[in-house]
Amino acid sequence: KKPKEKRTPHPKLPSIADRPAPAADRSGFGHWEMDLIVGKAGTRSVLLTLTERKTRRELIFKLPNRKAATIRGIFDKLERKMGKLLFRDVFRTITTDNGSEFLQYEELRRSIYGGARFAVFYCHSYAAWEKGTNENHNRMIRRWFPKGTDFGKITHKKVAAVERWMNNYPRRILGWLTPLEAEALARAA
Repeated sequence: KKPKEKRTPHPKLPSIADRPAPAADRSGFGHWEMDLIVGKAGTRSVLLTLTERKTRRELIFKLPNRKAATIRGIFDKLERKMGKLLFRDVFRTITTDNGSEFLQYEELRRSIYGGARFAVFYCHSYAAWEKGTNENHNRMIRRWFPKGTDFGKITHKKVAAVERWMNNYPRRILGWLTPLEAEALARAA
């Protein structure tokens, strides 16, 4: 019998195993996990969630679809809004899964100012626990938007309210600081 190989659909993309130590051990600020929350079957709108590994800061974006270009557009807007230097300080690495919407590696990394805007690392196939902080946050978001929710009917204001709640919720893992308080301390250090 031929030994069964572990499925790795895109072995040429950077693996989570290659992340720098500050991203892997949560010692540095600016290392994020990214995922999508999909809504009701047959609908197109989704939520893009970004979770900072050290501070547990959450960013939630309502998107009209799950296309790679739409996701890149969010980072383009953030980069324009924050400016090149601040953006690169806040977003150093992104860890994501092998979803087709995240696989346009070069385009996702390309800065609107030229060069690379951040490093992207991909989890192993079928290993959602490798970005467990984001998965845990997605479960918290499901308190407001249970499975079967049509995100097309959810307002941006409601999504912003959930994001605000998550970032002002004290966490035991942070010594009972909120993610916003933990981020302020991490950025001051």
